Amino acid sequence: MKKILLSLLLLPSALISYGQATLTAATNNPVPGDWYNGHWCDPTGITPGASGASVTWNFASLTQMSLDTSGYYPCTTALECDSFPGADIIMYDNYNYYYYNADATELSMLGTYVPDFSLYLHFGPGTFDIMSYPFTYNSTHTNTFEVNVPAFFSYHHQADSFICDGWGTLILPSGTHANVLRVHNIAIATDSNFTGTGWDVSTYQIDNYYWYTPGFHNPLLSITIDTATSNSVAYYTVTSPLSSNSVKTQKTTLDVFPNPAQNVLNLKFDLANTKDASITLSDMLGRVVATITNDQMHSGTNEVSLPVTNLPDGMYIVCLHSAKGDISRKVMISK
Repeated sequence: MKKILLSLLLLPSALISYGQATLTAATNNPVPGDWYNGHWCDPTGITPGASGASVTWNFASLTQMSLDTSGYYPCTTALECDSFPGADIIMYDNYNYYYYNADATELSMLGTYVPDFSLYLHFGPGTFDIMSYPFTYNSTHTNTFEVNVPAFFSYHHQADSFICDGWGTLILPSGTHANVLRVHNIAIATDSNFTGTGWDVSTYQIDNYYWYTPGFHNPLLSITIDTATSNSVAYYTVTSPLSSNSVKTQKTTLDVFPNPAQNVLNLKFDLANTKDASITLSDMLGRVVATITNDQMHSGTNEVSLPVTNLPDGMYIVCLHSAKGDISRKVMISK
C-alpha cells in the first residue's frame, strides 16, 4: 500500500502509479518447473468486460467444464529441442511439445512437435509472439508469423497486434488478484488448404484477452472470441508436476473413426466416472474448435459424434480429459 499523500496535487499521480504494474521477463517469463492447471469453463454469455483504469473484472461464477495440466522444462533436457534453433524452454501439455525463446524482450513460440505424427511445425518467417517486455498500461506490440505444413497442403499466416487496454482487480473462482493488467490481442489469420481441386482460402479475426500480474508466469485468465470456430474461457492455477495419472500411464482407450473424417467424427471410449471428463477438438495451433462436456457422457462405454462439416480441412487433435488423465488422437478432416 502506498503511503498516505499529504497533497491533493499528488493524488492523481499516485493513483496512476498504482495502476502501472509492469510485466517484465524477470516477473512473467515461464521457467523450468512451472506447472499450471487450465480450468476450461463454459463460455456461454461470458464477455471480456470493460477496458480502462481501475476496472474490477468479476468472473467468480465461471463454470468449469474440464481440467488440463501443462508444465515447462529446460530445452537441454527436452525432446527434439535441437530441431528448433533458438529455443531455450519448452511446454508439454500431455500430447504436444511447444518450443519457446524466452529472453529479456519477448516470449515467443518457435514451433511445435506432434509425436504421434512425427510432425514438426516451425513458425517462420516471424515468430508467434506471446508477450513483449516491458509491457504496461497502454503498451502496444505487433508481429506476424507463418506456418507451412507441406505434408497436409496447409498454410497459415497471422498478423497480431497487442495492447494493454486495462488494469485493475480480477476476481476468479480461485481467488481475487489485485494489480492485474489486461492484454487484448487481435489476430488476423488467413488459412489456405488444398482441397484436391484448388486452394480454399479463408480469413478471419480472433480476439484474445489475457489477464496478467507480475510474478505469475502465465495468464491468470484467457478469453478467446473466434469468429471462425467458437469461443473459449480458461483460468489458471499453480499445480504440481504430473503424477502417475499422466497421459503416459493412464489406461483409458479412445477410438476415433473414420480417419480421415468428412462430415462426422465418431468417438468411442470408456469412463470409470464422468467427474472432470470432457473431450476437446483442437487445431494444430492449439485452438479449441469443439467441446463435449461431461453432461453428454456416462460411466462405462461411450459412443459420441462430432459434426466437422464446417471445419476447414487439415489435421486436428482429439483429447479425452478424465480423472485418469488425458489421452489424445490425431485426425484428418478432408472433404
